[in-house]
Amino acid sequence: MSDNTYARAVDFEEREVYWPAERPGYTAWASRYQFGNGDLGIALNEIRRGRNPNYQPPSLEFVESMSQCYRIIPDVIPAANPDLLSEYVCLKSRDHGKIWEETGRCPVDTRHYWHVGFPDGRLVRVVGSQQYCYNLGDGRYANSVEESTDGGSTWREIARIMQGRWFGIHKVKKLRSGTIVAEGEPWIHACRVCHLEEHCI
Repeated sequence: MSDNTYARAVDFEEREVYWPAERPGYTAWASRYQFGNGDLGIALNEIRRGRNPNYQPPSLEFVESMSQCYRIIPDVIPAANPDLLSEYVCLKSRDHGKIWEETGRCPVDTRHYWHVGFPDGRLVRVVGSQQYCYNLGDGRYANSVEESTDGGSTWREIARIMQGRWFGIHKVKKLRSGTIVAEGEPWIHACRVCHLEEHCI
């Protein structure tokens, strides 16, 4: 097969947008979005060392429902580690990506969110994988949709989608009409709390 048949990036520039203040640092799960007025946005998860005010020792019930050993839970559930802070950082660029400023940051219960922006500066995010939210009961079987009007510092829930289902979201897109579309897949191997399915894998 000829090299000419492969897609190639042309006229692009690689630029560092964000570095954690503390090294070594962890940043991941970045989502880039357009506000619709020329501004660009990036939201990413940052984990840093520090006393976690949201720490809750995981209960045996929760560990069993996750089908994971106790030692792994603090590595994947932000609220289950007393010595790590998990936050989402929101950045905005008003000059097509040349300069970025931090507009907000907030502690989060899970490390997987997808964001979109609107011309008035409003942000909307959707939980990408709710099984890593540290709570119990059937209420966790839904993807929370949250809104921020202060650049990403505070959020409030405005909707819940896929109620009663495990839904792993891979991508969120805002259409020109303002409609938000979430692409993903149901997770049939997830277990209900206190009711482990025999066919779990």
